[in-house]
Amino acid sequence: MRLTTSQIAKIDETLMVNGIIYDDLKLELIDHIASEIEAEIKEPDLDFETVFTKVFERWKKHLMPTTYGFWLGYMHSGPKIYMDRVLKFTKSEYKWVAILIAFVLIIKLFNYDVYLNDEYSNILRIIIRVVVIGFFTTFVCGRLFLLKSEFITTYSEMYKKRTYLTVLYFVMIMVGEYPVLPVNDNKEGTLFSLLFIILFVVYIINALRLLLIHYKTEKQFERNFLI
Repeated sequence: MRLTTSQIAKIDETLMVNGIIYDDLKLELIDHIASEIEAEIKEPDLDFETVFTKVFERWKKHLMPTTYGFWLGYMHSGPKIYMDRVLKFTKSEYKWVAILIAFVLIIKLFNYDVYLNDEYSNILRIIIRVVVIGFFTTFVCGRLFLLKSEFITTYSEMYKKRTYLTVLYFVMIMVGEYPVLPVNDNKEGTLFSLLFIILFVVYIINALRLLLIHYKTEKQFERNFLI
């Protein structure tokens, strides 16, 4: 039998109570849970409340509060099914960070460095600063656009959580904490500060990927809803 509107609403409310506030994830879970309830409620002598409790008991392990300390930080927690999605995306980022760091360490192992005279060094500094400011501005614009979006997804939430680190790293770069191509007699500073800037840009590119997935998910939901 098909569930009624009030029964669907009860599933929605229960998911909200368990921390599923993300529309994309919530819609997926409602679809799965409702299908399970509809399949089991056909059995004789089983009412909605009984099957509802039984099905949610099976989903309990996916909804329990979870943290992945080392990977995501002990302060970042949420329903397991949400945290699993965050962890999957984050691990893919760590892979590229590890590759970049390994590349720099190999260069250092061979004591390799590039000499730049003052003219080219200054031009390169300007180019890098323009790139950093451009990516940061794009990130801020994306954050402002999200303020107008009433659709909350796991991807928009991950994007928002990047705001603090993005602002902090940008300020550190601009004040010279990680100088952009510092003087040539400081080879370690040159190489590792450049690595930091590359990581900063990659971090924002991945954030923009999250933003793109969010809006694709939102549009897909709107099309399905209209249908």
